[in-house]
Amino acid sequence: MEIQKLNLFRGISQEEIEDMLRCASTSRKKYKEGEYLFRVHDKPVFMFVILSGRAIVARDFSSGRQDIILEVAEGDVLGENFFDPDNKEYWYDAIAGSDTEVLMLPFSFFYGFCGNACKKHQELIKNMLEIFSVRNSELSKKAHILSCNNLRERIALWLLDNCNESGKVVLNMNREQLSSYLGVTRPSLSRELMKMQDDGLIKADKGWIKIINGEKLENYI
Repeated sequence: MEIQKLNLFRGISQEEIEDMLRCASTSRKKYKEGEYLFRVHDKPVFMFVILSGRAIVARDFSSGRQDIILEVAEGDVLGENFFDPDNKEYWYDAIAGSDTEVLMLPFSFFYGFCGNACKKHQELIKNMLEIFSVRNSELSKKAHILSCNNLRERIALWLLDNCNESGKVVLNMNREQLSSYLGVTRPSLSRELMKMQDDGLIKADKGWIKIINGEKLENYI
């Protein structure tokens, strides 16, 4: 993705962005699928902007279980909730969900204003606040999903929140990752999806789920 198209730099000219990136001493880095961008207990130094690919925010446990918190898509930012200098370490892992390239912005750049970048720096901070708002909304949606009484309710709410205009949800996460996100085991998720398909609510395939009866699906939430 071209940097000037990122929400973080909305309203800032290409020339101003280039000046800003030089001032911030930014860097780019590529990760292979499955590689960690950072781990729990690492010291927060950078905010990551996903230029291509995607990242999974998760927490690994000693039992081998992985709790997926959210997915960060191309164009989104990662690690922004550690913007507070009092945060001494990450409390989650960030894993490349595919081959991924990121732009790394030092947090220190956001704390001060350079002498020749005041106006564009203020625009950047405004964009950051909007990004914070969107991310808080995403986390609130997950909290809502996990508060549902049963698995069918969770799946129904997730599908209705993520489908496109034709009622189709393209699966960027595999079944194991989706089951972790929904807080259930993979066999439980697979069984419920099959039941929902038998009930005429959805049609599920390897890479997508299509809502067949949206009105009936809404009755479960």
